[in-house]
Amino acid sequence: MEYTEYAKAFGELGREDRDKLLTKARYDGGLPVADYIKLEQLDQALCSIEDNKS
Repeated sequence: MEYTEYAKAFGELGREDRDKLLTKARYDGGLPVADYIKLEQLDQALCSIEDNKS
């Protein structure tokens, strides 16, 4: 998968599923480190938004 595919999926997933996808992205080896870091930042932002909604 490419960064855009991961990012698109993140918008549709819950926190636990995003965590699993991040783990897959990390160990899959097909994603550049810079893109993985962007995914982590996106996950943090989505978690923050979810926390503020509660």
